[in-house]
Amino acid sequence: PDSPKVPWWPFLVLLATWLGVVTGSFFTLSYESAAAPLIQQEAYPYVILAGLVLAILGPIVSLTVWFIMWLRAGKGHREGLLTVSLVRGAGVTLLGVLAWWGTIVALDAMRLGLIG
Repeated sequence: PDSPKVPWWPFLVLLATWLGVVTGSFFTLSYESAAAPLIQQEAYPYVILAGLVLAILGPIVSLTVWFIMWLRAGKGHREGLLTVSLVRGAGVTLLGVLAWWGTIVALDAMRLGLIG
């Protein structure tokens, strides 16, 4: 039998979750961005917590996907599964963290009048 392929869908779900957090963070924090610094806003700790949870979830999703695929693969067909899972998880987590962090920085720059 052929080697099993690592599915993309768990990583796309993780990316969609990141995009949801980024969008929610933007709208939640931009509502009061002119009134108070981000760190003083009521929602700020929740935005930080959401980002940290998703950053931790990236490696957990990667290892879970790898383990399930490892169990399904027969002996001799397991090579590369861990690498593919970890690289996909790291890529999605990197994109998510950059978008999340960029949103926070952009909102603070907006509040300071540095952009738009």
